[in-house]
Amino acid sequence: MSSAPAGAAVGMPHPFRMPSGTSLRFALLILSTSTAMATTLGGAVGTASYFGLGGDIDDIAGTLTCAAATIHDTATDPDKFASTCPQPSLGNQTALGLAALGALWLVVGIVYWLLPAYRIRRRRLRPLPTTGLADLRRTLDELVAVAGLRCRVRFVVDWRQRAPSGLAFGRVGRRHVMLSAGLLQLHRRDPEAFRAIVLHELAHLRNRDVDIAFLTIICYRLFVVAVAIPLAVSAPFALLVAWLLLPSSLLFQLQFILAMCALAATVALTSSAVLRSRELYADARVAVWTRGAPSLRRLLAAQCGRERTGRRHSPLLRPHPPAAKRLAALSDPRLLFAFGPWEAFGLALTCSLVYQQMSQWTEEAARLTDEGSPLSAVAPSVVLGGGVAMGIWHAVLAARLNRGRWEDAHRTGLATAAGLIVGTFGDKMHGTALSLGVADALPVQLSWWLILGAVGYGFVRWNAATARVWAPVVLAGRRPLLLVGGGCAVGVALLSICLGHAYAAGAPGSSCCRCPAL
Repeated sequence: MSSAPAGAAVGMPHPFRMPSGTSLRFALLILSTSTAMATTLGGAVGTASYFGLGGDIDDIAGTLTCAAATIHDTATDPDKFASTCPQPSLGNQTALGLAALGALWLVVGIVYWLLPAYRIRRRRLRPLPTTGLADLRRTLDELVAVAGLRCRVRFVVDWRQRAPSGLAFGRVGRRHVMLSAGLLQLHRRDPEAFRAIVLHELAHLRNRDVDIAFLTIICYRLFVVAVAIPLAVSAPFALLVAWLLLPSSLLFQLQFILAMCALAATVALTSSAVLRSRELYADARVAVWTRGAPSLRRLLAAQCGRERTGRRHSPLLRPHPPAAKRLAALSDPRLLFAFGPWEAFGLALTCSLVYQQMSQWTEEAARLTDEGSPLSAVAPSVVLGGGVAMGIWHAVLAARLNRGRWEDAHRTGLATAAGLIVGTFGDKMHGTALSLGVADALPVQLSWWLILGAVGYGFVRWNAATARVWAPVVLAGRRPLLLVGGGCAVGVALLSICLGHAYAAGAPGSSCCRCPAL
């Protein structure tokens, strides 16, 4: 294999001069989990407070029945509808959602701060002895100097682990690298292999992805406990209640469950992708430091042989990339800039799920009165457009170096369109309209979904074409991030205009559907 250092391909931007794929996937994970947990817990708190203060399910049933009977006569007069059908008070959902979001991230912060100490205690890690290991100490000091770390690194030892392995972990202000007993023995048998493994762990610290890994694990497990398990348990009950109280809302409940299942799949796949991506970027950092990482290549080649004969796991759910992919990325750093359809689907799905809430916050903050104003779509457009556009530019630039075209433009566009459409299934405004029988006719709804999908598909194709035109300038420039960022900003501005008008056009015909959140 070639020993050229990562990032040395002619004209290729240095792997660390552009935002990494790890950061993009991590942003998607945080957005997905935060949205789902805040919405779910906020609604649960509102419902619990309603029943805790003496609320009765008969009141909810009465409101639903009244709404279904009078909605057509009061559709143009929200005040008349509110006086005719008093609504049960489930609290301010916006305030409850924000409070739930703050409480969740407080929990995440506490766990993040305490987790390193818990890991040291659980695995019985001990500080590296200060006497009797002078050669080892000199090697570690040399490797820390090669890594150029500004933080202090505390080396600890797992004396029970006989296999040669390492682990970078810690929190802000307190970084650790675990060395197994087998790795210490490897220092005498194969010093170069020892250096490669330790440098890989130090690369995680240099890339600042240790915090990303910790937060990824915490958010994923919290999502499973706070959203996935409660949803799986309550889904049959929710369907039963919808069928008994208001049969017309049964379809809405099914759509909502479908949207949340898609979100759960996105969170699971994204969390694994974050952990895999950080490993590839750590390898790339080692290749930059050591001019191709020959020792790391040798270790990965040996690991390839073991993986071929070992048990195979799903490549989408495993937290570590296969050794063959790590070897390929070392030889061709353009693989670091991959962007696939499922990532675009996850971004579009999450954006669509939170669009109504984020645009409402924007309208309240800016005191906007124009429902279709592009300004109301700025926040969700930055979330969707920034992530998708950055991923597309990465992929197009990498394909340009192979003198080819990005082949996933069509599939990624379709995935973005599908994500925007599926996300509307969990939208409260459309769900309320559907439950009360005032939703748009099916041909109108299908036409709106087609328009929304066309916006997502067109945004992907526009960015792919723009990135392809500007690729020679970006690859030859000294500041590629500036040029890429400018292109993404233009794309986000156009997306804000399109989404603002598209969502306004898809609002149900009844203006009072925005009032009750039944």
